[in-house]
Amino acid sequence: MDISGLVELLRLLGDPTRLRLLVALLEAELTVGEITRVTGLSQPRVSRHLRLLAERGLAQRTPDQTHVYYRAAPAEPIAELLHCVLNLVPLQDELLRRDRERLEQILAERRRVAGNLLARIGVQPLSAADSDAVGAAVGRLLARAGAERDLGRVLDVGTGTGGMLVLLAPRASEAIGIDLSPQMRLIARAAVSAARLSQCTVMDGDMYALPFPAGSFDCDYSRPGSGRCRAPPARGGGSAAGIDARRSAGNRGGGRFRCGSAGADALGGIRAGGSLRFRGDEPPGGLGQHRPGSDHDHGGCLT
Repeated sequence: MDISGLVELLRLLGDPTRLRLLVALLEAELTVGEITRVTGLSQPRVSRHLRLLAERGLAQRTPDQTHVYYRAAPAEPIAELLHCVLNLVPLQDELLRRDRERLEQILAERRRVAGNLLARIGVQPLSAADSDAVGAAVGRLLARAGAERDLGRVLDVGTGTGGMLVLLAPRASEAIGIDLSPQMRLIARAAVSAARLSQCTVMDGDMYALPFPAGSFDCDYSRPGSGRCRAPPARGGGSAAGIDARRSAGNRGGGRFRCGSAGADALGGIRAGGSLRFRGDEPPGGLGQHRPGSDHDHGGCLT
C-alpha cells in the first residue's frame, strides 16, 4: 500500500457512520436490512457506505438467495490497521450501546428461527458439556496431525448445522461453509454469529461444483452423506466425500485425517468417515485420490 492508498483508507475509517457499521460487522455477518435495523439509518445510506467499505477491502460480501451478507474480514495489512482503529472506539458510547442492543435482538431472532428448524427436522442440540467434549476431541486430533494452531483458509463442505465450522474457524484465518440447503445455511449462520466468528461465512454451494479456483484453501473438511448435493459428475473420481480437491475445492495441501463418530451428531458436522485435509504429507496420487482407511489417514473417533 502506498501513501495515497493509506490516506484514502484512513479517510474512510474517519467517518462515524462507517465506523459504526464496521463495529457491528465485526460482531456478526449481517444483511443490509439487518444493518439498517442495528443503526436506525436509511437503507440507501447504509448501502452506500457498505459499497465503499467493500470496494476498499474493509468488508466482504456473500450473496445468498435474495440477500447479501456483509462481514468485516479484510486481508492484511488492512486487517491490522482496522483492528488498531476499532480498539480505540469507545464501546461505552451511547450510540454504539444502542447498536449492540439491537444487534443482540437480531441474533436472538436468528437463534429462535434456527431452533425451530432444528426441532422440525428432529435434531436435538448437544448439551454444553457434550459440545465441549466434541471440541476437545477435535483439538486432540488436530494436535496429533500437527495442525492445532493455524489452519489458514478453511472450507467446510456440506456444513449442515455448522458445528464443525464453528470448531475449526477459531483456528483459521478465514472459514467458509457451503451447503445447498437454505434451511441448513440459516442454521449454520446462526451458530456462526452466536460464536462471534467474523472470519467465517456460509455460502450456497454444491460439493460437485464448488465456486473456487484451485489453490484457494489450506484445509477442507468434508463428510459423506451429509448436506445436500446435486447429481454427481458423470465421470471422474473424487474423494470419499465426492470432491476432487485439486480441481474443485482448491486445497493447497496434502495429508488428511479422519474425524469420525458412530453417526450424525447434533453439531451436524461430524459423521463417520468425515475427513479433514490440510497442508502436510500428501497422500499417494495427490488430494482427491486418497481414500479413507489408508496408511495416510490420521485416525480418530469422536466418542
